[in-house]
Amino acid sequence: MKRIASIIASCVMNMAVATTATGQDITDSKRLSGEIYTEVNHGHRYYGNERTIWDFPHIVGAATAEFGRGWSIEVELEYERIHEDGEWCNDLKDNFSSNKLYVNKRWSDALNIKFGIVDIPIGITNAGGPALTIYDPESESRIMPMTWHEAGAALHGQYKNVSWSVALLAYSDFTLSNTTMLGSAVTADLRPADGLRIGIGGFAGKPHHGMIHAFADCFDQQSGATFYCALSADYEKNGITADGSLIYRSADGGRSFGAEIGYDIGSRLTAERISAIPFVRHDRTAHTAEPDMAKWTFGINISPISNLTIKAEYGLRHLSGCETEKRIDAGIGYSIPF
Repeated sequence: MKRIASIIASCVMNMAVATTATGQDITDSKRLSGEIYTEVNHGHRYYGNERTIWDFPHIVGAATAEFGRGWSIEVELEYERIHEDGEWCNDLKDNFSSNKLYVNKRWSDALNIKFGIVDIPIGITNAGGPALTIYDPESESRIMPMTWHEAGAALHGQYKNVSWSVALLAYSDFTLSNTTMLGSAVTADLRPADGLRIGIGGFAGKPHHGMIHAFADCFDQQSGATFYCALSADYEKNGITADGSLIYRSADGGRSFGAEIGYDIGSRLTAERISAIPFVRHDRTAHTAEPDMAKWTFGINISPISNLTIKAEYGLRHLSGCETEKRIDAGIGYSIPF
């Protein structure tokens, strides 16, 4: 993946220079937009002995460069350093991720193609949905990769209230001659009403490489293939934020359910735009490589000023055959759009 990232970066730079050099009617349309987001999180895990976790720094940088004539480049880079079990993880390979790095060609809203390191928007979190918890919901993170991305190409678009994507994915270690096809991913989203999205997504392929390889112990190594299916929905309107997902994994029959709901009481009680969203969330997983899990999370997200978010939550997490673990987390984040 590192090799592919460097090749794509080189192609991106060459395309940018070549496009600028042509001077073909892009002066007015060329633009750069994006966001830098940083946060600090701190928490305690009470199970037997107290354990402390720090998440610092956590930085996400995203940018889109428009070059005109339907050509654009999208990049999202992430760095997250975690202190857990009494030590910091300082391995750059583990802390740094190229979540997106692709070139996109747009012919119309209904038809685009992107190629490079592409995102796989299966589930709520991977699709950039409105998850309210500080960390990724465990109903999704325990069963499939988060910020799921692989090298490949994807056709995608939106027609009226339906958006779709079809991706072909590959893996390359150090040389392109070692490239291996991973599989394909398909997603479709319907927006039947204002603020409401209903989605379905699936992945079919090999578990031996790429981000999905982290779950390889769960897969049937004899068949050399696995299948994911996910149903998801979210609603954001009139101060209500709600979302949920159902995920099934064929390899071990693993399945999960997660749902949350919150209401913005801050914007209703104050004249100024101060957001305060108390919420409750439930996550459940079954038939995975780890014990079955059930978790309740109660929290609040406060945004006193634009681009600043303060989060606090309390969780009760129970693994089958174990004691219930109590968790307290707090975080503060700030975004800088440009």
